[in-house]
Amino acid sequence: MHIQTLLNAVEDEHGTNRAHGTYKTIKVTLSAIFTEARNLGVYDGANPTTGVRIPKGRKHGRKRLAYSLDEILRHLELFTRDPIVVPQPLPRKRKTARITRRRTGIKAEVHVAGISADQMRAIIGVTAFAALRKGEIRGLWWEDDNGKALAICRSVWNTTLKSTKTDEDVDEPGLVPIIRPLRLLLDAIRPKTAAGFMFPNRSGGALDLDNIADRILKPVFEANGMQWKGWQAYRRGLATNLKELGVEDTTIQCILRHEDVSTTQRFYIKTAPRVAQEAMRILEEKIACTAVVQQMAVN
Repeated sequence: MHIQTLLNAVEDEHGTNRAHGTYKTIKVTLSAIFTEARNLGVYDGANPTTGVRIPKGRKHGRKRLAYSLDEILRHLELFTRDPIVVPQPLPRKRKTARITRRRTGIKAEVHVAGISADQMRAIIGVTAFAALRKGEIRGLWWEDDNGKALAICRSVWNTTLKSTKTDEDVDEPGLVPIIRPLRLLLDAIRPKTAAGFMFPNRSGGALDLDNIADRILKPVFEANGMQWKGWQAYRRGLATNLKELGVEDTTIQCILRHEDVSTTQRFYIKTAPRVAQEAMRILEEKIACTAVVQQMAVN
């Protein structure tokens, strides 16, 4: 009763401003606390979270967007020459030039990005064509590139470097095949002495991809009438694009390195509207010649 009252109170305060998954996490956390208390001998009753109703909330905490293959190719086309000139609404002290838009009369500032076009294309390529997570991209070393595949051995969160390998796969880290377009993008930035971080910052650490998104990608996309959907949208995009090409879900699961194929199916494969239309067209052709449909047409 007390736990149900607690959840009801949270729902009364936040309602659909919280996702259903958030309310579920609250219940699961409380359940784990009572389970641990019983294991430690400080509580000997039944788990009081059993049977507690979880508030509905929002169906999903956020939209899980995916980039289409056409969008990804357009993104690569945005960065074909140096320097990368980024629209900047606020004035900056260095490397700025004032421009006037003749049609609207609105003045804006632009600045030169501190990253090359080849580097930007390679970053987009790694996440769009290899489906690496943001932390895994930051943790890539040139030693992880064997020419044919990328070994996923480490990840960087903020400034913390951690290994992605467990005791079971220390000798066989996750491998992602390198397709030719990605190979060309990586070769374009490969230094003569390739060692250390593949995408380093100026001090030699891991590049801050959130900063890159905020300072470069978002304003450039907006200036070109495109929507920034986040780094994870590239990863979902690869899953969706492979699905459209007829690749099996279990194969997509292997490429994305999910433990459970249901995760791939539920959160990463986004059926595009044109795919749904094509599926319905196939269904229409399949049943068009049946007797019942022909009889309905006559009537």
